[in-house]
Amino acid sequence: MPAATAVGEATITVLTGTGSTSTGRVAIKNATPGIFTANGNGAGVPAALAVRIGADGTQTPVNVFACDAAGRCAPAPISLGAATDQTFVSLYGTGVRKRTDLDKVTCTVGGVAAPVSFAGAQGSIGLDQINIQIPNSLRGRGDIPVLLTVDGETSNPVTLNVQ
Repeated sequence: MPAATAVGEATITVLTGTGSTSTGRVAIKNATPGIFTANGNGAGVPAALAVRIGADGTQTPVNVFACDAAGRCAPAPISLGAATDQTFVSLYGTGVRKRTDLDKVTCTVGGVAAPVSFAGAQGSIGLDQINIQIPNSLRGRGDIPVLLTVDGETSNPVTLNVQ
């Protein structure tokens, strides 16, 4: 979509190589978030990175997913560590960079509000990054849904496993 495209209703016309056309109406929005998944189908575990930060500032990478020999990926248990540790997950997706304000980006993990510290362009065209903190109150919950909302539009649900 061209950067200067106005928000609102638009008409799209597609011209095929054979000369036939097809026309339809679409709603153009600032943000319509979609979270990329490890399985590549928009469901299951997010294609994400995580880090746990200890009270002393030590940073430990944490696996978010594991894939089997056939390439099927499932949530890996995320250890939240000690009660004083903080665990952050970087989700990757699209439809976030044109958000109106960071305050209009919210995330719930297992129905609990997860603080969002960043939501915007990751540096590549079409690749956005959303950094969230997993609340320690979710310790031991197992597989739980993650929902991202940007400017009132909700993403596809993904799943994390919290030990």
